Amino acid sequence: MTFAGGDPDALTSEARMLTHVGDDIRTDALRLVGLGKEAGGLAGDGGIGDAIIRATSAIGGVLNGSAILVDGLAGGAVTQADQLRRATGSGR
Repeated sequence: MTFAGGDPDALTSEARMLTHVGDDIRTDALRLVGLGKEAGGLAGDGGIGDAIIRATSAIGGVLNGSAILVDGLAGGAVTQADQLRRATGSGR
């Protein structure tokens, strides 16, 4: 196996940023669902209101799924940084 380089500190930093992005996505998903419920309640027509709520809930679910993927990427970056540190015995 060859070592092509890499910077564990940079990977760790990127993992932290990805974690913040995932948190932001989850916050946006919750806000979207809340706004959808509010808009649905204001629609005045039960069928339209229900459709708005279902649509925004579905989009919120997609956003939550995206946040899970981002969390996986962050975890992978942390794992890779740890492996690089162990393999090289240093920070770089």
